[in-house]
Amino acid sequence: MRRLALTLALLTILAGTLFAQLDRGSLSGIVTDPSGASVANAQITATHLDTNTTFSTRSSD
Repeated sequence: MRRLALTLALLTILAGTLFAQLDRGSLSGIVTDPSGASVANAQITATHLDTNTTFSTRSSD
């Protein structure tokens, strides 16, 4: 019984570190031109420098 309780306690403690290893993120902001006006339908590309993986999207307005 004590071994089971110790195992459950250890798993509970380690669960927080497992959730910290998520492979997702987010970016938010406003795309503007040099005058400060927002740019509609702008192409946005982010590059992960370690893997050289690119992610592209377009702005909504």
